[in-house]
Amino acid sequence: MIPLRLFAAVAAISTQAVSQEDPCRLLLQDGLYRVYNFTKTGNFSQDLRTYFLSETFRSDMRSNRWAGGLSVVIDLIPIGLNAGASDQEVTQFQQRIQSGTSVQLSQQFYDNASTRVPDAELAREYNRCLEISQPGFRITSGTGDRHVTFYVHYRGQVASDPMPKVTFLDVMGATDVRNAPPVGSTLRELTLITCTRNPKVDTVLIIETDRGGRTCTVPAEPSGFNADLPVGTVIASFLTWTEFQAVTKNNDLNPSNKSLWSSRYSKWAPADGREVPNSGFTRATNAAAVPDLRGRFIRGLNRLDGERPSIDAAAGDSAGERQRGSFQEDSIQDHVHIYAEWGWTVATGQGPYQDGLTANKGRKPEHPTTGVKDARQSAETRPRNVALYYYIRIN
Repeated sequence: MIPLRLFAAVAAISTQAVSQEDPCRLLLQDGLYRVYNFTKTGNFSQDLRTYFLSETFRSDMRSNRWAGGLSVVIDLIPIGLNAGASDQEVTQFQQRIQSGTSVQLSQQFYDNASTRVPDAELAREYNRCLEISQPGFRITSGTGDRHVTFYVHYRGQVASDPMPKVTFLDVMGATDVRNAPPVGSTLRELTLITCTRNPKVDTVLIIETDRGGRTCTVPAEPSGFNADLPVGTVIASFLTWTEFQAVTKNNDLNPSNKSLWSSRYSKWAPADGREVPNSGFTRATNAAAVPDLRGRFIRGLNRLDGERPSIDAAAGDSAGERQRGSFQEDSIQDHVHIYAEWGWTVATGQGPYQDGLTANKGRKPEHPTTGVKDARQSAETRPRNVALYYYIRIN
């Protein structure tokens, strides 16, 4: 079934009943209410203005909840506020909001928000709505446990453009196909074709018309190894990237080239810091790129479920303040070496260490130590380790 929110938007577009508000933007508004916790009273623009002027907004900016920044239009003038903005910059932004008579989020913000709002279905509906609202011929799909609905859209450049006539249509990998327009029939602006899918194989709609052809594929459900590992899972592997992709059939869902890696269709990516646009990882986490684990160890964050207190075991994250995927430089803990037989005290840091060298320059130890093995020295501090590859699930 077509989602009710998308159906309402489609109806508004199809009947040209769009008034002052873009129906596609309306789809994301409920998601924004939930994500940023501002009060819903019935007028989104007014609610947004009230929220931007509040202390809650300032707090949200300090805690980096607006990690992607924001872009608004105040009295038809675009204004931006970057993530990590200072209190002074937030104050200036609020002053602009206060002095303006109308406040709206920009189209740029909505485009970015479709990948940042943690409601994946809502984001998909928004993107479908944008597709429907543009002139041309396209197919989108929605899936259930055993069913698929294909949405065949066509909009002419002008109202007088003739609608396409079907010359060929087939649905592969499915049974009980319903509402498929017969050959020779004329498409409507929106045609819904439903079928029962076999989740073990791809379901493919092929349609050709006198105005061109289109294909839409609903990929098979993951099975075996790939079925039980959710998006965001990181694994260590002995396999090289080429070997790993072959074993996991990593790119089999790429409709253009099954040997080509794609952040939209491939299941896994190397954990090398690359950007993964249009991936399930981005939709689930709001992160534009995967973590870069090349040459690095993984450290468990100090706080997990948000309800239990942090542990005090590690000064590097004693308050649970580190963010997932954040990088931390190497370090050596402050410490002191006592050489009792020399009568020297040498400590790390500039003060005692330099003083110790100066005070004892050219002096021989009174009781030299024998039989001490030289320390292993290197350009880095490290424990014993074995080299493997890290991969992360993105779809």
